Amino acid sequence: MMFISLKKRPTTGLIKTLGLALLLWGGIGSITLAQSAPKEITELIKRGSVLLLDETGKPLVSYRANEAYAPASVIKVLTAAVLIEELGPHYRPKTRFFINAQGDLGIQGFGDPYLVSEEIALVAKELKDLNMNQFKSVRLDSSMFQAPAKAPGTTNTLNPYDAINGALAVNFNSLFLKRNKDGQVVSAEKATPLTPLSAKKGLILKPGITDRLNLTQDPKEGLLYTGELFMAVFAREGLTLEGPISYGPLGVEFKEILTHENSRELPEILAGLLKFSNNYIANQMFLVLGAERSGWPAAEEKSLKVFGQSVAKKFAPKPGEFALVEASGIARENRVTANLLGQILVTFAPHYELLHPHKRYKNIYLKSGTLTGVHNYIGYIKTDRGLRPFVILLEQPRNARENLLAELLQLSQARP
Repeated sequence: MMFISLKKRPTTGLIKTLGLALLLWGGIGSITLAQSAPKEITELIKRGSVLLLDETGKPLVSYRANEAYAPASVIKVLTAAVLIEELGPHYRPKTRFFINAQGDLGIQGFGDPYLVSEEIALVAKELKDLNMNQFKSVRLDSSMFQAPAKAPGTTNTLNPYDAINGALAVNFNSLFLKRNKDGQVVSAEKATPLTPLSAKKGLILKPGITDRLNLTQDPKEGLLYTGELFMAVFAREGLTLEGPISYGPLGVEFKEILTHENSRELPEILAGLLKFSNNYIANQMFLVLGAERSGWPAAEEKSLKVFGQSVAKKFAPKPGEFALVEASGIARENRVTANLLGQILVTFAPHYELLHPHKRYKNIYLKSGTLTGVHNYIGYIKTDRGLRPFVILLEQPRNARENLLAELLQLSQARP
């Protein structure tokens, strides 16, 4: 199975503020927080907030919990919560396959974020089971996204966190390559064959370097790589798929032969999203959500509306508490309060194991969020009585989140 860890960095982007007030999911009342925190905590905070709740959602520690700060990647917990609520835990993204009278294969994408090499091998097996073993040219249909989606906050670099989203993309719209000391480019993944485009792209690497690069400086290159990878994986699985590769909506001459649903249900997809802080998955599923609820093709405006409606029906409105421009946290224009995040964590508690265990404290599960000058943690302290949600939001030069987490753990252990 293939995952990507995508690091964050400072960003500016188009402000599309979606101000939403939130009422706790499941009918639980909103939390009223006192301004109370010991000096061991407050002296670590120049600009930021801290919140610790008990197992019932009542505040144990609260400091500036109603002030909104940039969440960075901790917003992915809200993204995951909305996706589970709206799409259900058994949701699987889909890709459709067609054939015409000439034996050409048509592939129509619907935004599957996990259309990876291993999944293409499963598609090959399904086609073989249908006695579909040989195809001529391949036509790629990416029309189910209105346009390649560049999330607010992303820029034009080769970093994997800057990969744009699209209806039909493979391997997270990225390449994982190694350039040997002799200059030869090879795939750094056993499941992924080297294709002509990936061999060419790998020449940017210095000999002896292994790295992941995105494919999306030119959206057409992403589609070209999709076609090449299908051809290479099919060949390895014993299917024949010839060229050339063409692009565009599939006409009525193409008849559907297979709707492939990803082998991963939504919780497994969200595990990759949260544990590896994958921006591409977050915004891909954000766009899929809007289309599944408002109709295809996917569009950012649909997703913002659907996401906002989902949050609004679960949380009580309070202006200034929350603003969303994209779902991964890469944009600084996202804003959220510790109070609101605490409520979200209470509702997300049944899924706490989707978060990453802390390296030192085995009873802590958390999600980090980092931009330049932003150092955030949210998660749970696991006790004998249950889970204690915590929030640490810092917008300051000093990264004191580990110190603050240690203080919260000590306080939690001292209070039954």
